[in-house]
Amino acid sequence: MIEMKNVCAGYGNEEVLHNINLSIEPGKVTVLVGPNGCGKSTLLKSIIRLNPHTSGTIAVDGDLIEKLDSSALAQRISYLPQGKKVPDITVRRMVLHGRFTYLKYPRHYRKQDYEMAQKAMEWVGIEELAEKNVSQLSGGTQQKVYIAMALAQDTPVILMDEPTAYLDIGHQMKLMETAKALAAKGKAVVMVLHDLTQAFRFADRIVVMSEGEIVAQGMPEEVYQSAVIDTTFRVCVERMFTESGWQYFYKSE
Repeated sequence: MIEMKNVCAGYGNEEVLHNINLSIEPGKVTVLVGPNGCGKSTLLKSIIRLNPHTSGTIAVDGDLIEKLDSSALAQRISYLPQGKKVPDITVRRMVLHGRFTYLKYPRHYRKQDYEMAQKAMEWVGIEELAEKNVSQLSGGTQQKVYIAMALAQDTPVILMDEPTAYLDIGHQMKLMETAKALAAKGKAVVMVLHDLTQAFRFADRIVVMSEGEIVAQGMPEEVYQSAVIDTTFRVCVERMFTESGWQYFYKSE
C-alpha cells in the first residue's frame, strides 16, 4: 500500500504536483491518465525519490519513503521509466539487473535470481532472445526487455511509465493481461497510459490528472459516467457491450 497525502513536488522552483492525495492498493491495476505535462511521470518519480517531494508525506506500508534506504525501497517498488539508455549487453544480463537490489557486493547471482529472470522473460515472451544483444533489437523488443527487468525485481509494487510505448497492439494487449495477472497475485501495479480505451478496459482504478492535480479517481465505471474525460481531454469515449465485456472507443464530435 502506498499512501500519498498532500504531496507537492516539482523541479527547482517550479511546482508540478499540487496537494496530491492518492492511495495505491495491492491487488489492483491503477492507471494514471491525463494530458501531456500534467504531472503523471513526476508523481511516479516522487514515489521512488527520483524527484523528492517538497511537502506532504509518501508512505509505503506505513513507512515514510525518506526513512528507507535505497535498497529497502527498491525491494518494495520497481520502476520502469520512459526514456532508457540501451546498454551493449545480452538480454539475460539486462533482465538480471532487476535482481541487483537483493545482492551484496561483489554481486554473485544465485539460483533464485536466474530463475526469476527466466520467469520474467517468459512473461513477456523474450526467453528465446536471452543471448541476443539488447542494442541490436528493435525498439519494441527493447521495451519488452526493460519490462522483464522490472518484473524480475519481484516487488510488491510495480510502477510503469508508458510501458506500451513501441509495442504493437498484440504485445500491448499481452502486457495489460500480464498486469492484471500480477495484480491477481496481490501486487500493486501502477501504469501511466495515453490510450484511454485500454485504461477503461483493464484498470481496476483510474486516476485522472490535469495541471498537476488529481481531478477524478475511481473505478472505470465511475470515471466513465462522469464528464471528466470530455472536459480534461476534449474527446468523447463511448462503449458497447460485447461477448468479451465492455469495449471502449473514441467518438468524433
